[in-house]
Amino acid sequence: ECHEIDTGRILTAMAFLYDWCYHGLTEEQRDEIVAVTTHLAILPTYEYVTGQSGHPISWLYYMSNYNAMCSAGPITFLAAIAERADDIVWEVGAQALRGTEYFLQSMMPDGAAGDSPSYWKEHMFPGIAYVSLQDLFGGTYGVTSSPGLEKTTSWIISMMHPAGQYNFHD
Repeated sequence: ECHEIDTGRILTAMAFLYDWCYHGLTEEQRDEIVAVTTHLAILPTYEYVTGQSGHPISWLYYMSNYNAMCSAGPITFLAAIAERADDIVWEVGAQALRGTEYFLQSMMPDGAAGDSPSYWKEHMFPGIAYVSLQDLFGGTYGVTSSPGLEKTTSWIISMMHPAGQYNFHD
């Protein structure tokens, strides 16, 4: 069984593989990538986000980088395979997108990453997913206009000392 963060990252990697190699793949190879990835990563994620896995709480409601790392994969994978996605893939992608609202609340009002600057890059991981949404749907459903997200680059710069040291403890 794969950890949720690993699953999110694997789904992101599979989305890139599918997208970048699309023209070099046969229809059968595309179908196989979608089928195997759906079986090994999307279905367990579906069980988790719908409460069928037995876990008491889902990462969808975490206000931390954990949510960001788990949510990015399903959104990015959905964007890559949208024309082949079944209802479960769409549901997991939609749930993950909805879950990012909780994560983005953790960055308000000033863009701070509560986990520390060393984890700030993890807060930015869903940026890949947001670009995918923009490409697929022509918008990001408002997630990129979160006040905290809009200010986060100023926050990370203010946390850095000119000598490269963090001005924040992890």
